[in-house]
Amino acid sequence: MPQFAGKVVIVTGSSNGIGRETARHFAAEGALVTIHGRNEEALEQAKKEVHEAGGNDVIVVRGDVREDSVQKKLIEETLAKHGKIDILVNNAGGMVELCPRKGFEQSIEDFDYIIGLNLRSVLSLTMLAMPHLIKSQGEVVNVSSIAGLNFGAESVPYYAIAKAGLDQLTRSLGTHYIKQGVRVNSVNPGMVRTTIMKKQGVDSDLQEKDSNIPEGRVGLPSDIAKAIAYLADRNASPFLVGHLLVVDGGSHLNMRLMSTSSKKFAALGKQKQ
Repeated sequence: MPQFAGKVVIVTGSSNGIGRETARHFAAEGALVTIHGRNEEALEQAKKEVHEAGGNDVIVVRGDVREDSVQKKLIEETLAKHGKIDILVNNAGGMVELCPRKGFEQSIEDFDYIIGLNLRSVLSLTMLAMPHLIKSQGEVVNVSSIAGLNFGAESVPYYAIAKAGLDQLTRSLGTHYIKQGVRVNSVNPGMVRTTIMKKQGVDSDLQEKDSNIPEGRVGLPSDIAKAIAYLADRNASPFLVGHLLVVDGGSHLNMRLMSTSSKKFAALGKQKQ
């Protein structure tokens, strides 16, 4: 029997990248999938790929996940067609697209947008879905980032703040709602080859290989999709609650200062001898 046979899954931000591959993976494992995104053309391609993977009755919801009306549509259309929700994957997120401003040069409006997309919308949609998830004894998987871990991300501080908040939200929701039978966990990807990386100006060569990643390569959307599926499968991960699963090829283990300044540290050592 397929891993998610008969399960009803909502995947936000599934028109491209990690979300599209996650929706495709769930469909291939027997799930009934609702996909979501803002770009109509990308959504149509995602729907086609999900269908080809084995997904029947794919629901497509288009719009900005920050908007209440879009969130309600995700819940209502899924319930109208399938009568339940078993798994919610909060994948929609990102930075201000094509914004020339970096770091703290970004505006307060940029901050509000990033917080709204990566954090507020997750809380709002999860709370809308929660009564139905309690009824099905379901699962929530949030897609965060290693940017939210204990490092200074000076190039994307607002994004890092949002993801750190999302990590704490995962812990808080996890410890609270497990008492009502719903598990909430998170996957924290490192650098992954997606369209978001291209929009942020990361060239294809760097996406193919990064010397700061111990595993020796940039991640693929399928690497993250498999981790999401693991967290969403109570048979596979029954004792994980409020857990942050880092999937980054080991890159967060490399202290930036040590990895980029080894010669300076060596020189300092010689001076002390």
